[in-house]
Amino acid sequence: MKDILSGCSIKSVSLFIIIGLWFVVPLNAEAECGYETNKFDLKAGVEGGGWTAAWADDISETDVAQGLVATGVSIYSANPAPFYAWVEELIRRTIQSLSSSIQDRFSQRVIEQANQLASEAIKAAIRGQSANEVLRQFDTVDFKAGAIQYAGRNYCKGLGQDVTLSNTWGIKPYVAFRWRGSGTDTGSGQISGSEGSGSQGPTYQSFILHTGTALHETGEDFDFVVGDWNRDGAIDLIAIKKRGTGSNSTEVHVLNGASNFSNFILHTGTALHETGEDFDFAVGDWNRDGSLDLVAIKKKSGTGSNSTEVHILNGASNYSNFILQTSTALHETGSNFDFAVTDWNRDGRPDLIALKKSGSGTNSTEVHILDGASNFSNFLLQTGTALHETGEDFDFVVGDWNRDGAVDLIAVKKNRTGSNSTEVHILNGALNFSNFLLQTGTPLHQTSSDFDFVVNDIDLGLFAIKKRGTGTNSTEVHALR
Repeated sequence: MKDILSGCSIKSVSLFIIIGLWFVVPLNAEAECGYETNKFDLKAGVEGGGWTAAWADDISETDVAQGLVATGVSIYSANPAPFYAWVEELIRRTIQSLSSSIQDRFSQRVIEQANQLASEAIKAAIRGQSANEVLRQFDTVDFKAGAIQYAGRNYCKGLGQDVTLSNTWGIKPYVAFRWRGSGTDTGSGQISGSEGSGSQGPTYQSFILHTGTALHETGEDFDFVVGDWNRDGAIDLIAIKKRGTGSNSTEVHVLNGASNFSNFILHTGTALHETGEDFDFAVGDWNRDGSLDLVAIKKKSGTGSNSTEVHILNGASNYSNFILQTSTALHETGSNFDFAVTDWNRDGRPDLIALKKSGSGTNSTEVHILDGASNFSNFLLQTGTALHETGEDFDFVVGDWNRDGAVDLIAVKKNRTGSNSTEVHILNGALNFSNFLLQTGTPLHQTSSDFDFVVNDIDLGLFAIKKRGTGTNSTEVHALR
């Protein structure tokens, strides 16, 4: 139901309302004029189910275009500090509105995670000029943040007519908490109950999508990553053609997730020359401008620096220029290394995760994390894991599977499995990958090099990308949850 905010009754025998230059409504009887909006219904939907919310001031359509969330505070400012302070104040207001006994249960780590999640969700809503929400479940508390997009109109009604004088819309950001239990603060920076393991993520026991795509069958000359490239809330498939291209460069082809990958939203060459098996690829917002940048990791000999190198192409320019080219603290690497990009230490800068699959000193698959804030010149973590040494039958992705704020390692065993299926083995990031959170077979048969695996950052859905030998004569996407 729409809410009427204001109205008035008019009686006149000679008054007219003139809309534009051609439509005239006589008001020679009682007329009601006012403004109505769906904003309050949308707010009630956010707050329903036991949520305690703090709401920011409305952002008009004019301010949305400028990225303004408050006077002098814009998401597009070169100095992000005022925006982050504005988000922190929203979080503080929400926590203070809870009872004092619950307020005391919030660890600093949970508050930091809430600040980061809220910042990204609200920025995405304003950039996309649409509603957006992110949800994170801890052991005893739920958190969500985002913005509603509401509509309204100024109207007059009379003589059986209902005339819209003007339409308006706006965005209203919020953060909200919902308390679920009586867990205790472990002192390790998370809210936890008896086990302190957060909430369980997807178990990958069912398919949520089987589809061909607009991309032809592909081979070893293609790598794949996923991300919300056009910021419409749908995960897009980013196909990276490394060699044999028409542009004589590494090319980027982005398939539209909103259409189940049935059309392209970008075809482009890049500033990077054609590449081979000595390069791995990832995406991340390196310079925090809201665009997905392409991270090219040069692993092998001939790097010039005698180290593994990182070359980051600017997403805002459709990858036509570099924003970073640097050596790293990691020696040159080979086929026994896989790479991923994620913000391991939650400082707002993507870090580089190097996975040493074999030939390790610990006789296990090892994790070596290089600090993005230092341009990868030092390590944040170097550790063995609970997973034995691995080979080409394993793919690796990362994500916060159990939503405890720590990035977990998702190992996908493609063949030679005990379950006769593709298996998922998830190592616990909160314990530096020393134990497993999940080990399971899946409904997907055993796979081989004709499959790549990537993970959807929003809900940790696993995308199995079949590159060739498909029934649709295209690259296919099979998504598991």
